[in-house]
Order: sequence, then C-alpha cells, then structure tokens
Amino acid sequence: MLPGDVTVYDIKWLSMWCIRFTANFGEVFIPADLNVPPLVEDVEIPAMPMMNCEELHRDMQVSWTLAGENLDVELTGRVEDGDYMAFGVSGCNDRACMVGSDVTVAWYDGDVPRAVDYTLKAYSQCSGASGVCPDDRVGGTDNNVNITGRQVNGITRIRYSRPINTGDTTTDKVIDPSQNMYISWAIGPINPSGVAAKHHTRVEVSDQVQLMFGREASDMCEMISSATPAPVTPWPTRKIKGDQVTNFTVRIGPTGGRRGYEAITGLPSWGIAYWLNGLLIPELELKRGWKYTFIVEGGNDTATPERYHPFYITDDPTGGYVQKTPAEQQQVRVFAGVDENGMPTAAGRYCEYNNPNGDTSETSETFAEYARTLQEDCMPGQAAQFTWTPDVDTPDLVYYHCFTHQYLGWKIRVVDEFTSGAAGVSAGMLAVMGTLFAGALLLGHI
Repeated sequence: MLPGDVTVYDIKWLSMWCIRFTANFGEVFIPADLNVPPLVEDVEIPAMPMMNCEELHRDMQVSWTLAGENLDVELTGRVEDGDYMAFGVSGCNDRACMVGSDVTVAWYDGDVPRAVDYTLKAYSQCSGASGVCPDDRVGGTDNNVNITGRQVNGITRIRYSRPINTGDTTTDKVIDPSQNMYISWAIGPINPSGVAAKHHTRVEVSDQVQLMFGREASDMCEMISSATPAPVTPWPTRKIKGDQVTNFTVRIGPTGGRRGYEAITGLPSWGIAYWLNGLLIPELELKRGWKYTFIVEGGNDTATPERYHPFYITDDPTGGYVQKTPAEQQQVRVFAGVDENGMPTAAGRYCEYNNPNGDTSETSETFAEYARTLQEDCMPGQAAQFTWTPDVDTPDLVYYHCFTHQYLGWKIRVVDEFTSGAAGVSAGMLAVMGTLFAGALLLGHI
C-alpha cells in the first residue's frame, strides 16, 4: 500500500535497502509509460461458462452443466424488478404441464439472489399443502445450493446447483441425464409475502421444450436484448357507490395485467381477481346502517383449489384467512362471510370471465374494450349469498377478499354519509357492462 496520495506514476525506481549494512541489495527502474493493471481484488472474475444453453423464450434462457450427480444451472432473463424466472421438470412425461412440476423459482430479493425449490401441486396460489408452493412449506426440502447472481444492463442471471436425484420423492423429480425430459418454465411476479404469484409468460402448447441434460455440449443461445417493454396507460379505478347499488354479484376474472390489478393496487396478482357487477376489483363506498347483498359465484369445490374462492369482508389488506396462523388470525377482524367456527359461508357455483383467445390487456386502451373480449363461463349450481350492514363498529376502511388465497380483492370505504362529487359507476352503467358481457358471451358461442 503506497502512502497518502502517492501512485505508482509518482515513483521513478524501487530498491531493496538494508538499513543495518546501509547497502542497496538491488533496484528496479519504473518506465514512465508503464501500463499498470488495477488492484486484483477489484476485478470481478467471470463465472465459468456453462456447457449447454437453450432459449426458452425471447426473454429467457437456461444454461447447464452436468457435474457428476449434480446439475449446475444458470437462468438468464430480461425480467422486471420483482419478477421471477421459474424452470424445472414438467409434471407430465409426455408433454409440458404445470401440475406436478418440480421447478426452481429464481429472483432478486433486493440485492440478494434467490433460487427456491418449488413443487406445483395445483394450478392455484399456495394455500395449506396445495398450490404452487416452496418444497419446505409442504413437507419437502429446498435442495438448491451454491446460489449466486448478477444483474447487468437489465439482464438478470441466477445460478444454483441441485442433485439430479434428491431422494425427496414427495416434491422432487429425478433428472435422468440420458432421457429427453419435458420442461416447465415461466416468468411472473413475486408477491409481497415472498411467494411466486401467477406467471404472465410461460411455455405455450405449440412451443414445448424437451431437454437431455446429459447431451454433448451445445450452446444454442443468442444474446438477449436488454430492451424494456413499452409503458402502458392504466385503466382508471372504478368506484361503486352504495347509494345507487346495494346488490353485488361476485365472480372471478382476469386481472387485466399492467393496466388493471397491478396498476390499481400497486401489487402483483395471482392472475385472477374478483369482479363485482362486471367490474375488475372496483372500490366500494358503503354507508353505515344500509344493508347490502353479496351474491357470490366464486366456486364451492374444495377439491379444486384453483376454483374455490370463498368471499369474505375483513380489515386485513392481504386476504387468504385460511393461510394465516392462529396467532395471525387473532390479529385481524372478519365482518362477513365467515362463521363462528372460522369457516367460509359464501362460495357458490363457479363463474369466471375469460378470454379463450388469450389476454388482450396490453392492446386494450380502455377497460370497455378489454371487457368486450371476455366471455362468461359458469358451472352448474346455485350462487351463495349473504347480507351485510356496516355499523358504528365498522372501520372506515375494510376489504373484500378470498378466504383461501391472497390478493384477489380490494377496498371498501365505509362512510356515515356518501361523499359528494364523482358519483361512481351507476346502476345504468353496470347494466351497460352487463350488456357488453352478454354480447361477448353470445359471440363466443356463434
């Protein structure tokens, strides 16, 4: 270490001098044009390249090296902050399918790269022992080790290692290096609880991928562009005022991508959300002392978690009451939709708005335009129903939510007197929205 501000360019020569014998044991003269390298500890040593690489999507690649009984993997993608890359072995031997898959979900948690071992037991948010869950939440083990990562120019790279046979038969697949294996992959958001939410990009049926992990080394990848998606204009938040509408039909529908749920709430979604009277998570303004009726068609088949969404009203902004520990449940209040034994009372048959041709939220400038692309699909059966009358003990802000899953609903403003100004969505406008959906439904069956 040189003293003070002295650099090597200030020094003409160096010598080894013996103080005791006052003798020069040797010297070296430093040329004026010497090219001096930087301090070695400041130079980042690049990771060894993987032996194989495959493009999964224009925004995602997987590289790997088979190292004995371990598989070293690097996921590379152009992903937004807070988004994950998921990669692993398909749940089906003859095609790519989500349910049953054994995947790693990799993302940056602030400045820390994560690569978490997941099992996909159902096409739904992790709840109890079902859904898209980290292995260690459903009786398995997180077998990923040696996790590293880097982010440069909008491109995220995360590396991890895992055994090809973990011995964990409940949550993991055995990787056979000599066989072509179907792959599951996706890109999507991590929710505020640190758990994977529903993907927004995934493998398509027409573009399924098989990989042989023990193949001869082959790099089939090109550089991913660091360009970012073009910004979109969010749809305005909808409000329904309870002085004009006192009956609410509750169904399931899509989130509307970056223009919809994410823009309204500032939170990632699971990919589905509540629709009330044909509107995506409208904010309700309800008056104390008035009685309101909720007609719920969120699904009542407990054996199919992706179609079981009981509706309830709470002061908890997250929802998913059943996912909470007993201690956490004691910290929140429930105002309607749950009985004295803590069980949901409002589920009903399953009705969903969906687009059979895929999501059009990116290209739909208005919500009405988006709504016209949807069709309504309802299972046989009856709707559930309950009434609720806010009272003096009801807080000014509560939420409607799903009993089994988080982040499906939104806000209810409870007032003593209805606010002046914007009237919200009127009963007439809701009738128009109903006509739009009816037209879309008719077109979908022509």
